[in-house]
Amino acid sequence: MSIAQSNIPPMYAQEFSHKRRCLGALYSIQTLSVCTLALGALAAPAAIGIVLSGKGHWLRQLSDALKNISWSPHSNLIAQIVVPTLTVGAGVILFRVTRQIDPILKHPVRVTKENLQAIRFDDETFPNSAYLTGQKGQKAYVYSVKSLGEHYQTSTTLVLATPPYLVGTVAYNVIRIAPSFLYYGYRACRGKSRAIDCIKEPIKSVWRIVKAPFYATAFLFATIYSLVKPMEGRILTSLVERDWNEGVPLARGYWCTVGKRNPDWNLESGGFYLAGCHQPIGVYHGTGNAFNSLRKEVGVAGGHRFEFRRARSR
Repeated sequence: MSIAQSNIPPMYAQEFSHKRRCLGALYSIQTLSVCTLALGALAAPAAIGIVLSGKGHWLRQLSDALKNISWSPHSNLIAQIVVPTLTVGAGVILFRVTRQIDPILKHPVRVTKENLQAIRFDDETFPNSAYLTGQKGQKAYVYSVKSLGEHYQTSTTLVLATPPYLVGTVAYNVIRIAPSFLYYGYRACRGKSRAIDCIKEPIKSVWRIVKAPFYATAFLFATIYSLVKPMEGRILTSLVERDWNEGVPLARGYWCTVGKRNPDWNLESGGFYLAGCHQPIGVYHGTGNAFNSLRKEVGVAGGHRFEFRRARSR
């Protein structure tokens, strides 16, 4: 692919200076306001319909039930157990993903902007060299550039989207338990899978249900961190979500928020991403002035090799 004649992307330090991050907080407030108004606009017709239909007592009963839950003597006990457990579990995940060997880079991904450089090609990107030893010549992921407003709007939306994403993940795996037993049992009878798979797959669903709240909490923490440290937070978010997807890269998965997927993807292949824009778009091999798109790196059809040149500091 040829180098595009576009403007050199802004340097990270200039785009996300301390003063501009204060402006980013305004973008976050704006996004929260828009989401709140949107939810209100969706909920208001339903509430009005219930009242006009003479079923308004349902709303009162729901309100009373919520009050009873909030004032239940067991609620504080649950908070004292659940919240610390989720926090500790999320902390373990965050620590582990920054220390484990990445299967593509063959070394851990450093959550830092120390080696961040602006490059120019047919799309504006920042590469994170992610050196294990600080020496040149190692592989590095390339991450796409986001403007200040786009970054804070996206990260704030992800914070709000994490709870329903968790609910959907748990619901899917609950529904999957019985069908996976029957499906893999049928495949085993036809010699297309092992008999043990009809036991392993339901157990896998149960394990995914158990770990989902911890990964969702880690994902939430990483997303909130990206509001303070934009690039480091984005990289950390990408590591958590990729580990949540059991290492299946975005190039082999499905980016649910934009409907973009690998042609060979299906529900059983895994790789269901919420924050696909936080995932790396390519891999730099440490030498030369080109990098492979993530599709090319993992052997998926439609991959490219991009030439680039480094942007000058201003």
